[in-house]
Amino acid sequence: MEIVALVVCLVLAYLIGSIPTSLLIGKIFFQKDIRQYGSGNLGGTNAGRVLGKKAGVVVITIDVLKSVLVIVVSRWILLMFGIHETTIWFTISLMVASIGSVIGHCYPIFAGFRGGKAVASFAGFILSTNWILSLAFVMVFFGMLKWKKMVSLASITMSITLAIISLLPWVSMGMLFGIGQGWWYSLTLFLLSFFLIYRHRENIERIRRKTERKITWMK
Repeated sequence: MEIVALVVCLVLAYLIGSIPTSLLIGKIFFQKDIRQYGSGNLGGTNAGRVLGKKAGVVVITIDVLKSVLVIVVSRWILLMFGIHETTIWFTISLMVASIGSVIGHCYPIFAGFRGGKAVASFAGFILSTNWILSLAFVMVFFGMLKWKKMVSLASITMSITLAIISLLPWVSMGMLFGIGQGWWYSLTLFLLSFFLIYRHRENIERIRRKTERKITWMK
């Protein structure tokens, strides 16, 4: 039953993650296919540039909530299958589902497997699993964004920093939804961090060449 529950969580997580928020908002409210503008990316940053700041905020918010929804739905499914939240299988299943959600966001089946860059999904995972890391996320991401004015650099720095911080024993005090910290949680964060970095490989090259685009709305 544990394997069946994990597979169900993984499939639903991928499908939820695959919902192309920016594509839907662009087509429904602006009659634009966001993939044909800007960077062509379906993430919140490109949505903000193409559709406007308000639309960008809405896209990011919904994409974050998709990851939160995956944790909530997966937890309900696991409990329905009789898998208690004190077991290691409970934590492993939630971590696998979260990874599936991020993959769905980046390679959505509903949008030709062209999605975002995992930042909003990563944020949603953090916000729904650990309040201590959530505070660290806000401080590191916006601190770096204010300093360097590059969303990509702030995202990469944030993901690496949070993965490292998750190894500290006192972080377990902030765990939510009955998830045990353990090494499974840290392993998931490192995997998501490496995946986020991979998705930003073109940005990294532009940062190296000093041609990466900078924001102008934060002083």
